[in-house]
Amino acid sequence: DDDPFDPEINWRRLGHVSLGDNSKSAYKGRERQSITLNLTLRTMRLVMHEPHPTKYNPYNQVSLVSLVFTGNVLDPHVAVDFTHAEKKYGKY
Repeated sequence: DDDPFDPEINWRRLGHVSLGDNSKSAYKGRERQSITLNLTLRTMRLVMHEPHPTKYNPYNQVSLVSLVFTGNVLDPHVAVDFTHAEKKYGKY
């Protein structure tokens, strides 16, 4: 029973992605990023920080258009060995 808001979860940072300030498209474009994580995990949290300051965004809004996850869904009734991931990244 994984609750992503459980304060007892020991989250581990796996990395970060920086996005451009969008000035090259006159602030009208979108930026696409593809990230590959070769992991077995139960829960993932995405944290979005402050946007690049521009006159077109006076309220400092941040948006995300799409997320696509591919992989295999784990059967919740089958025990999964996370030992290899815990050794590399810590306990999830």
